[in-house]
Amino acid sequence: MSKKMTPREVLNAVVESINTGDLDPLMMLYEADACFISQPGQLAKSNLVL
Repeated sequence: MSKKMTPREVLNAVVESINTGDLDPLMMLYEADACFISQPGQLAKSNLVL
């Protein structure tokens, strides 16, 4: 997500990442050590190395 995005584009990217299970693009919006909980009890971390 290197280009400037509108709020609608950001929301669409978040929804697409969650629906496809590809959380790496979503994790780029957060701090490097952030975690994302997509469902209760399911913790996801990015595989990206920044």
